[in-house]
Amino acid sequence: MKSLSAEEKNIVAEKHPLFEWIDAMVSAAVFCMVIFTFFIKSFRVVGPSMLPNYVEGERVIVASVYTRIKPGDVVVTDAHNGTGDPLIKRVLALGGDEVFIEEDGTVYVNGEVYQDIVDTTRATANGDTVYPVVVPEGYVFLMGDNRLVSFDSRYLQVGCVPVECIVGKVLN
Repeated sequence: MKSLSAEEKNIVAEKHPLFEWIDAMVSAAVFCMVIFTFFIKSFRVVGPSMLPNYVEGERVIVASVYTRIKPGDVVVTDAHNGTGDPLIKRVLALGGDEVFIEEDGTVYVNGEVYQDIVDTTRATANGDTVYPVVVPEGYVFLMGDNRLVSFDSRYLQVGCVPVECIVGKVLN
């Protein structure tokens, strides 16, 4: 039986379907690692602050590359938000906006009642912030959907959160 040369062995190895399959799997794994490292992240909802829209333990997919943030978007912050933990909250106001919360829980942004998907028949806690609050440029004012229990920008410990502390926008 004739022995194959090194060049012939390389040609045979390159054409073997198993090597093609392994090459495809490695390429797919590297592609997924790049996507999930730099563009998409997964976070677990902790606590009841986003009920009923996001349930504790639920996983959310977050796009870390996004065009812009607008009121109503749900975002995830990094740990530099006053709490030391990532927060999942809804953007209520942007830099330059004025936020005022009455004692009955009515929320105003720029003098108008804030209309969003949160059940407005439930009271909203004011927190320990003195109102009105003008959100500094480059910051956002965040609130949880379950406003009776959410620890968010209404509390001085969190306050307005710098935009650079936003990891990304929730996609689901």
